[in-house]
Formats: sequence, structure tokens, C-alpha cells
Amino acid sequence: MVRLNRALFIGRVTRAFTSAAAAAAAATATSIAMTSDPVSFPPTAAPFSGVLRVVPSGGEAASNSLLPPMPPLPQVPQQQQQQPQQQPQQMMTMLPADILSAFEPNPLTFDPPGNHGATAAGAGAGVGAGAAGGIASMVMPGQEQMMGALGGTLMPSTVSAVGGDTPTGYYVTMAAAAAAEVPSLEDHTEAFSNLKVDLAELDFGNDDEDFIDHDEGNLNNTSQSGGKPASIQGGGADNDALTEDLTHSCEGSQTSQLSLSSEHAQLLAMVRSALDLVVTFRAERREGGANGNQSTCDDAELHHALGRILYKHFSGNSSLEDGGVSFTTDRDKKKNVHVDVGSSDDALDDDIEASSRRKGRRTTVGCTAKSNDDRSGYAPLLDFGYPIRLSTLVDCLVKSRSSPNDNVCFFASTEDVEEELREMLEKPGRYLYDAAEAVYCDGQLRFAKDKLYGRSEEVATLMSAYDRVIHSKKEKRGIALINGYAGSGKSSLVDQILPRLQSDRASFVYCKFDIQGQEQPMSSFFRALDGYCQNLFDGDPTLLAEIRGAINYALGPSVSLLKGQVPSLGAVLGRESPVLQAAETTDALNHISYSLRLFVRAISGPTHPLVFLLDDLQYADKKSVDAINLLLKDTDTTSLLFIGCYREESVSIDHPLTEGLGDIAMTAEMPMSSITLSNLDKQSVNDMVSESLNMSRRLTRPLADAVHAKTRGNPMFVRELMASLYADGLIRYAATVRRWEWDIIAIREKDVADEVVDLLVGRMKGYGPEIELVLQVVACLGTSCDPNALCLCFTDEDRNSTSVDSCLMRLMADGLINKVGVMYRFGHDLIWQAAYALLTSSSKQQSMHLHVGRQLLKNGSEEERNQMMSIIADQLNRGVDLIDDDAERLLLTRMNLQVGRKELASMSFLPASLYLLQGTILVHDEDWKDHYQMCLQLFTSCAEVQLALGNSGETVTLATQVLTLGRSLQDKLGAYYALIKAKLLQGDVDESVKIGLSVLGQLGECFPTRVDEAKIGKELMETEHLLESSSLETISKTDAATDADRVATMRFLLLTSRIAYTINPGLNLLMNLRMVQTTMAGGLTPESSFAFSSCAFALCSIDHHDLAAFCAKVSISLLGRFNQKYAHITIPTLILSILAYRQPLQALVEEFRKAYKNAMAVGDVDWAIVSIGQVTNVSIFAPERGRNLGHVQDEFLHNLQELSMYNHMLFSLYVSPIKEALSNLRYVESSSHVSATSAGVENPPTVCFTADQNHMVSVCASKNLKNSLRKVYCNRMWLAYLYRRYDLAAEFATKNQKFAAGNPIYAPIETIMETLYLGLVAFAVLRERVRLGDSSFDGGEKWTKISTDVINKISRWNEEDSSWNFQNKIDLLNAEQAFTDGDYPRALEKYESSIGNAGKHGFINELALACERLGLFHQSIGNTIEAQMHLMLSKQHYRTWGATRKADDVHHLIQSM
Repeated sequence: MVRLNRALFIGRVTRAFTSAAAAAAAATATSIAMTSDPVSFPPTAAPFSGVLRVVPSGGEAASNSLLPPMPPLPQVPQQQQQQPQQQPQQMMTMLPADILSAFEPNPLTFDPPGNHGATAAGAGAGVGAGAAGGIASMVMPGQEQMMGALGGTLMPSTVSAVGGDTPTGYYVTMAAAAAAEVPSLEDHTEAFSNLKVDLAELDFGNDDEDFIDHDEGNLNNTSQSGGKPASIQGGGADNDALTEDLTHSCEGSQTSQLSLSSEHAQLLAMVRSALDLVVTFRAERREGGANGNQSTCDDAELHHALGRILYKHFSGNSSLEDGGVSFTTDRDKKKNVHVDVGSSDDALDDDIEASSRRKGRRTTVGCTAKSNDDRSGYAPLLDFGYPIRLSTLVDCLVKSRSSPNDNVCFFASTEDVEEELREMLEKPGRYLYDAAEAVYCDGQLRFAKDKLYGRSEEVATLMSAYDRVIHSKKEKRGIALINGYAGSGKSSLVDQILPRLQSDRASFVYCKFDIQGQEQPMSSFFRALDGYCQNLFDGDPTLLAEIRGAINYALGPSVSLLKGQVPSLGAVLGRESPVLQAAETTDALNHISYSLRLFVRAISGPTHPLVFLLDDLQYADKKSVDAINLLLKDTDTTSLLFIGCYREESVSIDHPLTEGLGDIAMTAEMPMSSITLSNLDKQSVNDMVSESLNMSRRLTRPLADAVHAKTRGNPMFVRELMASLYADGLIRYAATVRRWEWDIIAIREKDVADEVVDLLVGRMKGYGPEIELVLQVVACLGTSCDPNALCLCFTDEDRNSTSVDSCLMRLMADGLINKVGVMYRFGHDLIWQAAYALLTSSSKQQSMHLHVGRQLLKNGSEEERNQMMSIIADQLNRGVDLIDDDAERLLLTRMNLQVGRKELASMSFLPASLYLLQGTILVHDEDWKDHYQMCLQLFTSCAEVQLALGNSGETVTLATQVLTLGRSLQDKLGAYYALIKAKLLQGDVDESVKIGLSVLGQLGECFPTRVDEAKIGKELMETEHLLESSSLETISKTDAATDADRVATMRFLLLTSRIAYTINPGLNLLMNLRMVQTTMAGGLTPESSFAFSSCAFALCSIDHHDLAAFCAKVSISLLGRFNQKYAHITIPTLILSILAYRQPLQALVEEFRKAYKNAMAVGDVDWAIVSIGQVTNVSIFAPERGRNLGHVQDEFLHNLQELSMYNHMLFSLYVSPIKEALSNLRYVESSSHVSATSAGVENPPTVCFTADQNHMVSVCASKNLKNSLRKVYCNRMWLAYLYRRYDLAAEFATKNQKFAAGNPIYAPIETIMETLYLGLVAFAVLRERVRLGDSSFDGGEKWTKISTDVINKISRWNEEDSSWNFQNKIDLLNAEQAFTDGDYPRALEKYESSIGNAGKHGFINELALACERLGLFHQSIGNTIEAQMHLMLSKQHYRTWGATRKADDVHHLIQSM
């Protein structure tokens, strides 16, 4: 590149134009015009070649000119031409003002061949009128004003730059010159030839205001240039910017999208006219055939005739038109075919044939261009300034008869000609405009980035899935799965929806999984969310504010843990969020999972939809697949579209994705769109090759067929093979004719790798050892790497011999590596595989990883080593088998411990697990003696992490190792804690309790193996004495415990008591009381608040309500201590204690909902399940106003889906009884069940229990889960009573009481309902004994005692706690007692009182029951009308409650009367 400053450039141009002015003598112009051959450039005169066309000043072409004139094109009106021309920005290269001032400005217009009489307005205005002759010269692009002053006209040059340089020169025909002012210059033709200036060879720079700006400019601004075509408006194009502008015009199907210059409009008009000629030609041939005059001449002669017609159309050969001589071939003579193409056609045929003979060679393209030294006289349209694509079309038609051996480039039919002309009109920016040719015909092999070929149906399917979720809102969430081989264009297909996102205010999250990501679960997922947050922060401030508010509202303090995984989330929130810690480290993963779901809910919605691209799902780890499933099943998430790309051949039957896709397919609420990308067909490959070479599909078809045969149509394989052929010289760009050529025979015979990876490997090896080494190192660092880390991987010697930056620049230029932000990333995972495959064996891979790790450790500073510690440890771990030095092994062990504990501190359990597990593998037995603390911390931390990840087996193994080799109880406590929870996770509840009791015994707290009332009474008396001797203020101000054993004791008491509740409620009560005693004796701990709330819960179960109320107050006073660590379990326990008796039950529902959210927020699934079970139970037995069982069922199913992923033991225990109750009360699926009222079903509904529910009872019995069995039989007793199956109700009541004996701890809601229905069943049994005889029901005294105890207990609750909750219940029991005793007036009074109080206090379920019992009472004493009336009311109330199945039961009861 030659760099010229202003002075040098002015000097050169001044000298050039001084010589040009001297050459304006009339004799010189005439002699040049009469030259028999066109003037051509000497081979040594300039680095390009072409034809100089000289036109006399008279305006008409010389009669002996070999180049026929062009028909006149529509001209810009003269009035317009005389307007001052506004110079477009960055479009024209102007001469310095001091040169331009020497000439008077005079606008010019494009003077096409054959229209030389239409010279520019004002031509010669600045010169003498007597000027004669014509002068040929060259001119710098953009110098229209200068040439106008000389009376000249610009013509596009046919010169093409050698070696791919952009053609930028233009010829000038001088219509007039000031002969009196310039001397003659007859002998300076060669000097004129050398005046052609190529701005591509000039670099004026941009660091000085005097330097000349020669930027090409933008096609869309040509309308401002006074109608000058792009080819005249500048040289030295900025190809990248121009390509972007042209790409827009190329893709548009309507030429109206372009702001066209007048010359472009004229050219388009000419092409449209040519298309009309072709259509007419085809029609006439068909019409001639219909009239019996159709010729049977071969296609070559027809195409030749059509070519001559088009050649005449574009070249404007008027002499041919006037002559009207018919041209008839020998075959035409035989068939009577007459084609009128002009009188000079035979001569033209001779020129064409002579031109073809003189070539002396056969080009592999098969489309022969006119050589530089061709003197035959035939001039292609290219010589007239027409675009190469148009020139080639006409050239091939004209030569179709004279070059039979070159049939590759010829047309198969005239339909192909029509198609190619239409393509030019559809994409004029690519095929017709000179500026486009400057970009697309520069000798560089280009493939349109992310351009799709042959995928229209797949794009439509994807767009449909997008519209269903984002626009039509038919689906809240959606997933589209795209399956295809590597390189089939899956990611490019997804890119088709990206332009739609901005208009829809939609956000895009790109999550790319890779092979290494499988070893670091969830890392890709969180990295994608971090990128989303960064883009959000840098983007639209309005959207940022909107989503920031949504995140704060949805997550609240729960966002604190998520920020550790998504660092950029802190920038989005803009402030420090309140910290909400997980209750236990083992619960943190649940915490993160829940927070992730809330986060996605917040960032997606109707006003800001979210599209989540999951690329390369075949590499996704199980945790990521589970997270995706969780988000897809979240019914509270809306306007969320997941697009997953994967390779089906890489997904085996046991792959996590297989199970995940199965779960998604079974979700009816969330339909799945499936798209399969197969290989491209031949036509699509030809489209791809055609556009890359900027040639017609007709010309590239043989090449495309050969490429398709070797690649099977895989798009990426096609691109790589084309690049390989280009590198090998089998595809080359012929600069002289501005056209691509190829050796089709050699291409067909070339051996090509079967897979694209092998082809890439071969390509990479061709770079040489330096670049190959860089590729290997980058591949070892992963699919992406940090530039600083990459630099440290090389030794000083390597850095001296190899420029890493230059290697990376070369790789980026070739598209193998991209720079995304500050990171280097491979362009495709197949490219990474190929680069990694350069290390041809496992040992070489390990050796390189070890080398990289050692280099990072050696070359990095202390700060750099700390920052890259995880990278260093990862690299050394991958080469660990080659480490044979003990010191290096111990160093790596400590590095794994350091990195693992750092990840654990930020709750990044998945990467922490990798490093800690690797560290345990490196430990030898003797290390426990010599490096005890390192081994203890490593194994304990690893056990903790494995437990958090749910890997119970690994947890047990690691914990057992610590318990075996640990030196003290304090050293072992962490392992014991993990072991207890691991056994619980495995379902071994008994073993968990045994281990807990063992640890407590070692800490000095012993408990009996069997708990009876005497032991409970003793423990209760001790606790009551401590509480009575202390005040609320004294306990609240107690100091925190400092003794390590005391602190550990409280922690293990809390853990073991929660587990014991399910199998031994008595033991749970003892532990709750002991926690209070330990707190008051040894000081406060984080567990103290929960200790007092659980004590209140236990005391309520044994009817010590006043003492329970005191404990509740103490618990609330302590809740603020220790950062409310256990608030999520303390508060619901308080609700389940005294509040359930003294507050309206309906008010508890919302409190339990809050308790559920709090438990999920800290990841405590146990209490989340307990809380949501209480939400459903209370909603059933104390319905909220305005909500029925239908709403309860919907909420229950929603929460069921939310909790189902955790696979927790308590889940089934709490879910099964609720499912059983709802299935008996209402038709679960109304579409498949019709009420008896409307359908007239003969058999009434009755109580029923499914096989699954019976199986759950067996499971509870086998595991001795006493409280669970107590709840199951309480539930069944209630349902059997509702359906008047008193025999079953009595059986279930007996079983319920069996499990209640010795197990006093029971939830208040269940206790209240159990007590009520136990009394109702007792009265029903007593009446049935009288009706059926004593033999039918045993134990009359037992049922009498039960009924009496129930009435006394509920009466006490009604008097001491809350009449709101218990008045209607005691009224109903009293009515049943009076009915049983035969006191009918009192019974009637109490029934009506129960009905009134139930309605007043909002117990719609008990209102329906009281009406039903009153109706049955009237039926038994013979008042049928009263019975029917109250039963009708009962049915109505049951329906209002939502118990549709039970309402049908009452309906049948009425019908039976």
C-alpha cells in the first residue's frame, strides 16, 4: 500500500492533468479515434488490463468502430442536470480545493455506449467552443467536476485489479477541449494509458486533515449524489462496511427498497426489458410450434439466437437494426426457421468463433471470457461497463453454438435464462451494481454468516412456536427442540428469530453446553444467566428498571444466594440486597433451585418475553436438565420459550436428556415442537456455492454437485471443503476476468475426509507448528479461554519464537476462533474437537494439560495464581496420572481443597464437588498421620458437598472415613451430621435416629429407647419448674452459649427431634423439652427460638395451653437473635401450636402459605412440605371465604408439581392422604365424571380407596411411621362417616386410636378434626347398635367413653380458647348425643344452633354436614318433607363447598326417600 501525503498527491495529479490538457489537439483526437483496434494497456504499464474506448467529439460513434453503440437510455431531465450537485457524505473522493479551483464546476451524467450524443449538460462550458476531436484519458474516481470543466464524460472502466484488488478506475471520453490553450500531443497515447490511477493502491491516512478521505460510501445514499452510480462515486472501498450495506439490498426481493441512482434505475430498466424479450422469445417459439412452424433445431442454436438478440439489446448495434438481414443457420434453412437479428451477425459470428479458437485452452469453469490480447473484434458487454453477471449471461448464450466443448456453462433451457434475469432483478445490489462487484468480486471466498439454505419449512415451524408463546399467548411456556447432525445449521436456524426480539421487547439468553461443562454441572446455565444480566445492565434503561423491580418483588432476600452464581445480578439490582442464608449448607442447593425459578419468573412475562437458547444439549449435565424441566413445569412462569439444539446421535438411552425429554413430552400444558435438520439437497448446496462465488446457479451446478457428493450436504462440511479447495488452488479467482474458475476433474478425484472434524484437523496441520501449538493450548484450556491465561502458558523461548497474538489473529481471520468480549472462543464445538484432536493420544492430551498447569503455576505472579487457581488445579488434575513427585501431589491436593472450599463458601456445590473429590483421590493413607488437618477438612467438606448434591452413597463413604480416622468427637461431628442426613435421604429413618441418639449420648444427653407416659410426665415437670421460675424478660436476656459441646448438643437435638417426629412422637416431645432445659441451663443458641416454639407445639398436643402460650411468647422474643436462622420453622410451629386454638382457623391458611415460601426460600424442603400440607388441610376443613375445593385442588396440584422434583420421603406421606380426600369429595377431572344430578346415575357414589393409597399405608406400616398411619386412618374415618359407612368408620377409628396411644404429639388441625369425627362416629355406632342389635358393634362402653371424652375436650376448647372455631362443633356433638339419647327437642335445637354458627363463622363444610345430619334425624322420626328440605339444603352447601361427588351422594339419598 502506497501512502501519499497531500503535497505528493497534488503534485502527481497536477502533472497528470497538465499532460492531459496538452493532449487536447484536434488532430490527436481524430487519429486516436480512427485506430483500427481498441487501445489497450501494455502488460508493463499498469497492474491491470482493459480496453480504452475513444469516442470522437462529434457525439456519434465512428463508422469503423468495432464496438456498436448502446440504445439511448432514459436521461435525467436537463433542468435537473443543471441543479448544483450535493456531494454525498463519505461517497466521493475529492481533489484538494486548490486543484479543483483551477476548473469551473460542471455536473456530468453517465454516458453509456451508444448514447454519446447525450453529453453532459454544459459540456465544454469551461472551454472554447471551437474544440474539435476527442481525447482519451484516465481520471480519479470522484473527479466529475474536473472532467465536466473539460467537457468530458465518465465511463466505467473494464479494468479489473490483479490479485483481488478492488477495481476503482474509470475512463473518460473528452467531448471537447480548449485547443487554443493546449499543445498537440499525438505521441502520448501510452502516457494516457499510464494515467489510470487506482485508489486501492493509495493510502492517504486519516491522521491529518489534509489527507484525502476516499471511503467508498453507502449505496443507500446514492440518491444524494446527483444520480451518479456507485461505480463513479468513489474508489478504495471499505469492503466490510460496503458488504453490510449490500447484504441488506441483496436480501431484499423488491428493488424499491434501494434508494437508486438514475444510472442504477436505467440499468434495472434495461434488464427488465431484456427479461421481457426472453419471455416474448419463448412465447413466440411456443406459438410457432402450435402453428406447425416450430423448429426442431437444437437448444444451442436457439440459445445462440437469443444471445444475439440480447447482445443487440444491450450493445445498441443500430447498423444491425437498420440492415434487417436475416441470419439463418444450416439447420434453420432445412426447417424453415427465420430469425431476424441484423445484417452484421455473420461477421459477429466469425469474430466469436475466432475468439474461441484463439484461446487455445479449455477453462474448468466452462464459461470462456475474452482474453486481454484478443483482437477478434467481438467485445463482451463487460467492455461496455455492464456488470460481469449480465455480461457472462449474454456471452454464454452468444457462444453456445461456437464452443460445444464448453457446455458446462451453457443454459439447459430458455427458462434458465429467464430465471437468472429474475434473480438479478431480485438482488441487484449483489449482481448488477459496480460497488457490489467491488466487494463480491475481490477474489475472497465468502460465505454469508448465519445464512440458511433450504430451511424454509423449519424456519416456519420455529416461528410458529415463537408466535404461540410470545404473540398469540396460546401457551404460557413453550419448547422447540431442533435436532440435527453437527454443522447442520441449528444455531443459524435459531438466529432467524433474533430480529423479532427487539420489536417484541423480548430478551435472549444464550446457554451453550460443552463437553467440559459435563464435568462442571450447571456452570453453563449460570454463565448464560450472568451474560443475560450483563446485557440487561448495558441495554435499555427502561427495561432494566422494569425487570429490576420484578426481581426484587419476586425474590426479596432470596436473591442473596443466587448472586453467588450470577455475579452480574448485583449490578442489575443496583444495591445490596438483604441476606437470607440457607438453614443448612445441605439445603442451599434447594435454595438456589427455588431462587432460580423465581428469577426466571421475574425476567419473563407478557411485557418482556424471554427466549432461552440451549445449544448443544447433548452435552448438558443432569442437574442442568433437571433445572430446565423445573422451569418448564413452573405454571407461574409465562412468556418463556425454550429452544433446545442437540444431536440425536449423541443422546443415548441413559442420557439425562432422554429422560428429560420424556418428562416434557408428558406435560400436556406445554406442547413441544420438534424440528429435524437433515442434510441439504443438491439444489440448496448449489444456492450456497452460487452465493459464495457470486455466480449464477447454472454456472456453479457442476461444482456444487461434486461438493454435495463429498459432503452429503452438511452445511459446515460444505464450507470447510470449499475453503480447503480454495487453499489447494482447485478453486481460484481469475482477476483478469473477475470470475471464479475451478478444476472440476481434480475436485471430483480429490480424496476428502469422511467427517468434518478430520477435514478441520488436516486444515489445522497445514498452518505449521507455531499455530498448531497455539491451537493445542487453547483447546486444553477449553472451548473458551482468558487471554492472560493463554499468554502465561508459553515459556519465554516460546514467546520469542512465536507471536501468540499473530497466531490468534490468523485463526480469527480464518473463522476458527472468535473473540467474545475479552475471551477467545472456538467458532464451533467441532472446531474445538478438531483442535483437541491435534493431540493424537490420551497420553499427549494429559501431558499437554500438565504442561499448561505447570506453566501457569510457574509464570504467573502470586495475584495471578490466586485468580487462576481453579484453572491451574483443573489443568493439573487432567494430567494427574503423570505426576510422580510426592511434593507436587500434596501441592495439588491442597489446591483442590482451597478451590473446593472457596466454591463451597459461595454455595457453588457442583464445581466444589469436582475439586474436593479429586483431592480425596490424591490422599494416601499415611497423609492422615502427616497432614491430618488437610485430610480432615478435605473429607468433611467433601461429605458436606455430596450431601447437598443428594449423593447419599458418596456421603456415607466419606463420613465413615472421617469417623474411622478422626481423632476426637469434635473432629467427627461434621461427619456425623452428614451421615444422619444421608441415612434419612436413603429412607432409613430408624438408623438416622439411632445415630443421632448415639451422638447425643456422647455429648452427655441420654434418652430412653422406649418412651412412656411416666417418662414424658417427669420431663414435663422439670420443664414446667424451670419455666415457672423464670420470666419472659429473664429468658430473653440470657447470654449466648459458649461451650462447644452445648452448641453441638442443641444442633443434634434439633436434627434428631425433627426426624423422630415421624416414627416416635413421644421421643420428639422429650427432645423438645430437653432443648428448652439445655437453653436455660447453658445459654442461647440459634436453635433456642425453635426449641420454645416446638415445646409450645408439644404442650398444646397434651392440652397444656397456658404453658404453651408462654413458650410461644418466649420463642417470638428470641426470634430476632442469631439473624433469624430458623425463623422459617419457628413461625409455622407457632402457628401449629396455640394460635391454631385461639385464632380463627381460616386466618391460618395465608400464614401457612407464607411459611411455605419462607421454607422454600432457604431450601428447607422438609418444612416446605409440612407447610403446604397444612395449607391444604386447613383449606379443606376451614374454607376461606370465596374459595371452594376446586380452588384448593388447583393450588394443591400446583404445589405438588413444584415439590415433586425433590423426591423427598415426606412428600408421599403428606400427599397421599390429601389426594385420597379430594378424590372422595369431588370428581378430580370434571370432564370424565358427570354428576348424578344431571346424568341420573343409578349407583350412588361411596367411599373408595385406590391401590396406590393402600400401598402407601403398607409402606408406612413397614417403616413404623406411627404419626403417618394415625393421619391416614383419621382421614379414612372421616370419609367413611361422610358416606354413612359407619362400619368402616368404626374400624378406622379403632386403628387411629391404636397409633394415637403413647404418641401425644400431633398437629392441632389434625387433632381438632380427629376429635370431632371420633365423637360423631361414636354416636353413630351407638345408634347403629340399637338399630341392628349389640352383636353388630362391639364395645358399647368404649364408644360411650369416647363420646363423653370428646364432648368434654371440645367444650373446654370452646370455653378457654375460641368459640369461633368450636361453637358449631360442640353444638353438633350435643345434637348427636341428644339424638342418641332420644331427646329429640334438644337434638333439634342443637342441630339448628350448629347450622347457624357454622354459617356465621364460615365453616361451609360443617354447615352442609349439620344440614345432612338434621335431614337424617327428621327421616328417622318420620318427617319426610322436613328431611328432604334439609337434605336439599345440604346438597346445595356441599356444591358450594365444591364437594361435587358428595353432593351426588346426598342427591341419591333424597331420591331414595
